[in-house]
Amino acid sequence: MTKIKDTGAVTSLVRSLEQKHNTPLFKDSFAELFVDKGAENMFKEKMDLYPHFQQLIAVRHKIIRDEINFFIKSDSSFSQLLSIGSGYCTIVNEIQKKHKNLKGYEIDMPAVLKKKISKIKVEYLPKLIYCDVVEKKDQLVPKLLSNGFNIEKRSLIFLEGLLYYMPNGNFINLFIKTISEIMSSDSILIFDMQVGKDSYSNKETDFLNYFEDLSAWSSMIEDLNLSILKYGNIAFLDQWNRLNAFRGEIKSSLFVITKHT
Repeated sequence: MTKIKDTGAVTSLVRSLEQKHNTPLFKDSFAELFVDKGAENMFKEKMDLYPHFQQLIAVRHKIIRDEINFFIKSDSSFSQLLSIGSGYCTIVNEIQKKHKNLKGYEIDMPAVLKKKISKIKVEYLPKLIYCDVVEKKDQLVPKLLSNGFNIEKRSLIFLEGLLYYMPNGNFINLFIKTISEIMSSDSILIFDMQVGKDSYSNKETDFLNYFEDLSAWSSMIEDLNLSILKYGNIAFLDQWNRLNAFRGEIKSSLFVITKHT
């Protein structure tokens, strides 16, 4: 089973491969820096298990990018941009360069962020915060606060691909509750997770959990004074027709959540 710390390189490989596409969904000049033999081997294993893996990761990344850019460009009141479990993704740095008033933060395991900054040989703007957000989620809030993150300011927070590797649904509920503690009114949370069982769930997959339905989860969201602005299966949100052949199989879903005033 894939360990969460190993996933950054293989998703970097997908983003790197996307740059060679005739019509790439996005630009990422740093992705190739994190590709190694281990990532290539893992990519082959993933493709054998999930034939849609490459296109799903690329489309998911594009959708999350577009959601972030939509909010940042349409509303100048956001003060902070936070990537939880950032891996080797460089979206925060990219957006900070364009929006100088925005403070960027990335939080992930020390080994991941240290490797990231050692490979990127140019100025990197986001504040890097060392924390294993899965194994030591109780340290998430203290680490953020001690590194300048202001819970009173409007923030855009995102997680890409992180929740699939959490132990169970209860853990995800607690994790979202923790994140809600750092969200001021009208802040935005963007993430993806598995909703419903697919044919791959019967195999030895990497997914540690999935939700059969969202009724109890939705109630928890309401109890936290949060509301769902957008929810949709990623295959059906795919405007670029990369996932047409797999629409009946894919259960990965996008969520955009806000906190009430």
